[in-house]
Amino acid sequence: MSEADWRAVLAGRDDLTVWAMAPGAAPEDPQTLPRDALNQLPGPVVAAGLDVAPRPVPCVPLAGTTHVVALPHVAAIPMLRQEHPVALTRGAEVAMAGYLVQAPQFDGVLLVLGQETCWSHISAGEVVSFQTFLTPQLADALKAKPTRLDAAFDAALGETLSRPERLAQHLASTHASGTGQIVAHLIGAEIAAAKPYWLGQRIVVLGADPDPYIRALTAQGATVETASLDEALLGGFHAAWSQATA
Repeated sequence: MSEADWRAVLAGRDDLTVWAMAPGAAPEDPQTLPRDALNQLPGPVVAAGLDVAPRPVPCVPLAGTTHVVALPHVAAIPMLRQEHPVALTRGAEVAMAGYLVQAPQFDGVLLVLGQETCWSHISAGEVVSFQTFLTPQLADALKAKPTRLDAAFDAALGETLSRPERLAQHLASTHASGTGQIVAHLIGAEIAAAKPYWLGQRIVVLGADPDPYIRALTAQGATVETASLDEALLGGFHAAWSQATA
């Protein structure tokens, strides 16, 4: 590895997504490694999702990196923190920053789909506020089946969207009936709670599988666009690398 090469790392709950970066070359597909492999990666490393001091909103998504004392080869991107309700972006700030590199005049809501979902209100280049949801982790814990976007999905989503307080009962019924609409019910509850973030807003979804959210939101009359999560993440990591090496 040359001195100019580096690695971009997104830390999840249990694993790391690692891109090998080199000047003038497109990054290869990322590796997935155990979370404790961070100290074994050759440096330099720019990492997001680590437990370093977060930055309070409202603020720009990126504002430099924090040197990790225990891992001298790692420069950590601070998460963003909101006090009411309490929330952390856990790496979504990198995708926000990367998207704003592509669309600096964007004003609206970015929905980042990862191990958590993060709805952020963006205005004048700043993250004004955000909400996070554990929907993907709940789906994994409940061993949700792959989602088919059909009339059954719409019915389950609408059922919980209209009565989100009955989510636990709806999930129990789904388990008992074997209809496999766990994801629809979970998204219905999320959409209900996130209504201030999509009602009347321009929404851009960043995620590997945005279709369930697009279907759910458009059914409510929302205007929804999509963009590449990988491109946004890599754009954000490049911006962080530039700040770290300036």
